[in-house]
Amino acid sequence: MRTTRTKAAMKPTVVLGARNEGRPWPFCLSLGVLFCAACSSGSPSPSESAGTTALQLTSPLAGADAGTVMVGSPCDPDQQSDPSFQGFDTSEISVETLPNAPSGAPVCLIDHFNGLVSCPYGQDASGAGPDGGAGCETPGGVPVTVTVLPQCADRPPASTVFWSCRCANVDGGTGDDTYCVCPSGSSCTPSLASIGTTDENIVGSYCVPPAAIYAPATACTVKCNPTAHPCP
Repeated sequence: MRTTRTKAAMKPTVVLGARNEGRPWPFCLSLGVLFCAACSSGSPSPSESAGTTALQLTSPLAGADAGTVMVGSPCDPDQQSDPSFQGFDTSEISVETLPNAPSGAPVCLIDHFNGLVSCPYGQDASGAGPDGGAGCETPGGVPVTVTVLPQCADRPPASTVFWSCRCANVDGGTGDDTYCVCPSGSSCTPSLASIGTTDENIVGSYCVPPAAIYAPATACTVKCNPTAHPCP
């Protein structure tokens, strides 16, 4: 089972996934040198967290990657395996992790991305893409059964759906728990606000690369379209 934490305008809701991964989550100390060498227990501060050129972590979420992931590299959200999933919303941030995952562990972060990763143009309720093109499918090749909105041309999945880790708490501090240290080229960015639930080890700041920084006033003004605005 994975846990997906979603926020909209810093007022998140909680969605609990029901997909059983069959893979237990190891605690931080059992993740080995690659993970714990990148963890911080109280220092450095988020403003100082740029000490590594790359951050490689181990995660049981990353089956296709043999458990090894690089912070900032693309991830594959599990929600997309559901043919009735309509896609993500550009006004929200989602964090996909496993229940009881330790603070600072790698997560799949969906940062203000619209639609489905593998379906740039979306589809209508009948399963047809725009201009009579092909519709959307799950990663396993099952046709999606609902309407899916197109991706935003300026927020492609390559830069907005990526591996990240929690680098500070909701107040920007690092003295109360274990946090990762963001690699060079990414920033420790406030992402999820607290709503007083039991998953407080999820809320706070995450490592975000420059290409994923969200500007609501200018974001998603153009949607992907095979004719008017082709997207990869």
